[in-house]
Amino acid sequence: MPIPKDFDTKRLEVYYIPDEGRAEALDFTVEGEFVVFLAEHFSIYAVAERAQEEKPEETPVQPEEILPENVQPEENAVQGSGTAPTAAIVLAVLVIVAAGGAGAYIWYKNSRKEE
Repeated sequence: MPIPKDFDTKRLEVYYIPDEGRAEALDFTVEGEFVVFLAEHFSIYAVAERAQEEKPEETPVQPEEILPENVQPEENAVQGSGTAPTAAIVLAVLVIVAAGGAGAYIWYKNSRKEE
C-alpha cells in the first residue's frame, strides 16, 4: 500500500479495523514508498501516523524559588501536622472495641443458657 507523501515513515502504524471491536495493530515493513503487511482477508485496514511527541520546554528553577517560604501547598493536599489522621484511628479502635464487646455479650448469653 502506498505511504501518503506527508507521512513520517518513523511514526507509521498499520491497523486492521474489524466490523465490531477495536482497531488491532499489525506488524508491517516499509519498502521504499510502500508499507507492506499481511492481510488475512479482504477487510478495512488503516495506515496511520502516530502523533509527534511534544517535549515541554524546560525552564530552569532558581534556588530561591524552592525555599520553604516560597513553596505553596497543593490545592487538594491535606493540611496538618504530618501525623496520622487521628479521627480515623479513633473510629477504627471504637469499631474494634464495639465488635469485641458484642462478641463477649453473645458468649456470656450463650454460656448462661447452658447452665
